[in-house]
Amino acid sequence: MPIERDGTVPLRLIGYWRNDRHPEYPDPHDMVDEAWHEDDRDAVSTYFSSGTYLRGFMGLSPCRFCGEDNGSSEFTDGVLARRPPAAGRARCPTNGPSPAWT
Repeated sequence: MPIERDGTVPLRLIGYWRNDRHPEYPDPHDMVDEAWHEDDRDAVSTYFSSGTYLRGFMGLSPCRFCGEDNGSSEFTDGVLARRPPAAGRARCPTNGPSPAWT
């Protein structure tokens, strides 16, 4: 893990998806794993629903599957910075990414 000059470790961003401004980001539709065991999916969703508030943004993030608003906050566990905290996974539990995106 890289360490910054000031001794801090940068957070790893997850939950950012391909869009017009960032075509290099992953497309969540490419990460759907229909064989992913429901218990594992629920455990990951529960983990991502927890965390410490990191920062907020001016605007809502849409779910990349159903289009509903996910929110505008980013949360962290001290290693990952994630946006948003699994709001879309609660609505679209079978359409979310597989463990490979963590």
